[in-house]
Amino acid sequence: MTEQEKQKATENRNKNIIPKMQEKIENNNFTLITNTCLAGFLYHDLNLKFLTPTINLYITPKDFVKFCDNLKYYLNKDLIEEETNFNFPIGKLDDITIYFVHYNNFKEAKDKWNIRKQRVNYDNLFIIMTDRIVFSKKEAYSCSEDVIKEFDKLNYKNKIVLTHNKLPYKSSQHFIYSNNVVPNITKYKDISGIRYYDLINTNIIDWLNSHKN
Repeated sequence: MTEQEKQKATENRNKNIIPKMQEKIENNNFTLITNTCLAGFLYHDLNLKFLTPTINLYITPKDFVKFCDNLKYYLNKDLIEEETNFNFPIGKLDDITIYFVHYNNFKEAKDKWNIRKQRVNYDNLFIIMTDRIVFSKKEAYSCSEDVIKEFDKLNYKNKIVLTHNKLPYKSSQHFIYSNNVVPNITKYKDISGIRYYDLINTNIIDWLNSHKN
């Protein structure tokens, strides 16, 4: 998509899609924990305060399951900078690696993380894991069936996994994409302004509203 097409898509989204989303949302104090940038995009679309630290970052599915399985423990750990060859800051929470892909430096990432983690609403919590390899095709970054199985066991009522795999697990809702791939769900599909996460085979706003406390 060209820059001109992106600009047109943004205009169409701001005019035709976002107002309807904001009008429809009733649950406006939810915490959305995600392993991709989805949380930030959704809060921004809804014009809501970031009630989550998982903004503008990526966590591998395997680490994300561990993170969610002991959320309060990890959110109480100090975020430590890790030196790597990536061109963005990386932090460690005990044994969890967080890739702050849209931050200029570690101080900025840590400051934002520490502010936002204090806002988490544990009584209105939603979890979304995306089965997508971000950096490479290495197994370390992939989401295996075993990882999805462990995600499915997590003790959260409101959790979903976005995956192209048709799997038999029942406690999570699975939104299936075709062609054996989960796209970058925050990108525009076309100049209509539709992002790929708008095409999940249930409506995220309905999901948030139906499970509000």
